[in-house]
Amino acid sequence: MASRIILIRHGTTEGNAKHWFYGALDVNLLSQGVQTIKKYKKQGIYPEVPPWASFHTTGLKRTAQTLELIYGDRKYDEIPELQEIHFGEAEGKTFEELKAFPEFEAWANDVDGDAKFPGAESANEFRARVKRGTEILLDKHALNEWSHRHGGRDSVDVMVCHGGVISAIMDDFFPEVAGTMWDWIPEPGCGYVVEFANGKPYMYTKIGTIKRLSFNVDGFAVGSSGQSNQPVQTAQSAQTAKSDQSVQSARAIRGRFNELARQCVKRLYTLFDYTIGVFDESLFRRSLAYRFDRDSYKISAVVVPREGESKEKLRKRIAWSLCKGKVRYFDFISIAVDDGTTATVDESQLCDVLDALKSQGLARQGGVAWRGTPEGLELFLAKHINVDFVKFPVNYLDEYADGGLSTRLCDAARKYYKPGLLTAPLKDGLLADPGDEALEALHSLDDELLERPEDLDRWQKLREARGVRSGARSRKSGVRSRESGVLRPVNAPVSWAFRYAMGARFAISVVCGVSSAAHAVEDMNAADAFMPLTKVELKVLEEAAGKIAARDRIRK
Repeated sequence: MASRIILIRHGTTEGNAKHWFYGALDVNLLSQGVQTIKKYKKQGIYPEVPPWASFHTTGLKRTAQTLELIYGDRKYDEIPELQEIHFGEAEGKTFEELKAFPEFEAWANDVDGDAKFPGAESANEFRARVKRGTEILLDKHALNEWSHRHGGRDSVDVMVCHGGVISAIMDDFFPEVAGTMWDWIPEPGCGYVVEFANGKPYMYTKIGTIKRLSFNVDGFAVGSSGQSNQPVQTAQSAQTAKSDQSVQSARAIRGRFNELARQCVKRLYTLFDYTIGVFDESLFRRSLAYRFDRDSYKISAVVVPREGESKEKLRKRIAWSLCKGKVRYFDFISIAVDDGTTATVDESQLCDVLDALKSQGLARQGGVAWRGTPEGLELFLAKHINVDFVKFPVNYLDEYADGGLSTRLCDAARKYYKPGLLTAPLKDGLLADPGDEALEALHSLDDELLERPEDLDRWQKLREARGVRSGARSRKSGVRSRESGVLRPVNAPVSWAFRYAMGARFAISVVCGVSSAAHAVEDMNAADAFMPLTKVELKVLEEAAGKIAARDRIRK
């Protein structure tokens, strides 16, 4: 008998669209919010629930509307203690408007959780209220579980509430998962399924339209043909042979990409990422646009500005990419920027292109692909508060061998409430084969875990709950094997790198380079078995990164 609580954030409101800070305002869903929830429901992202499931809202219109859109006209009760944080006199203000309040600096730099605007709740007061509301929800769930126990029925409660509330609940349920409260906030219409055992939360699954892993497809380059091995007699015959070989090469690439698209869409790993001017967008036209409904996949693109390029030329270059791919719009479009090019981007007002694309329906979200320092990113976001997301590299080697670079980049993005598309989890393949010394460090926990039954039991439950069969992965190849019926917690090197990057829960997705369907299937298998890293495992990664850095220093 299953025991689970489903937490869902309400759909998009005017407050979400205009980036308000609000909680007490009782606003309706926007029409686009309604359509988005309907689209998500059609895509099947919401868990099915039994007829006897219990439903709850916070008493605000946006939560009741969301519940009805997802599960129909259901009887529900209200738990007002789980309403969003109240901002008092600052209700409905944007980040820029908050700066007019004398209390802004204290609130923005609050570390104790006591700062607040006039008439508002402090973070500590909000957490205490949510704690009371969570206890009410758990009591209702326990009562339902008891009433269904003898009938062998699953016990399921659906709670439609708010982003900050879900974040506080999840942070309280899973304190061992490193991160901050901001990392847990789901997108509107998304959330979590929390599984319980013996009345305690032991595992969660994210409800979202984009899985933790996605793929950069720049590796599929068309037109790179080698030299013919057959002798040629004339310049014309040589050109013909080269052209024939190029056609054969392009066909092979199209075939590989078709298989990649089929595998990814089938398993709902549906975000494809590329660089404009590097990837051949015609592969999208052949493998995605003509084969799948546009809502069944997502496109992310980054464009690198050219020296002296105007806003209009940049916009045309982006629009031409859409035209070649026949994908109609970008889900995510970003402009590549680093510390040295921020002045050029500002002077040419290139970020205005993102707003223009969104207003024309050619892009859903516009962001920045940051390739510089954390300090530079923070300065850039302070000037460009309206960008929707940040794309930047995150991997454990940068974190532990380069002064905490990954954490500092994440902190810069979170300071301005920007979700991230995280790249370079394998750091150009280095972390897929980190060397024998690093591998020895990565697998040093195996025997310790097997000697502690309580740890192994928890690991097995998490693994089985995600539908992963018993078996182990060899230390180097990652191939599964059975060993005396015991599920050994051995991970391939790739899995460690993925788990580190995926642990940043404010991330939209982790983008990994891919050049074949077989490669993608291996990565998807590793992502399916995702488990958040524990503090002990993070220490092991730190040791492994030190081994890799020491080896590289010796080589240099």
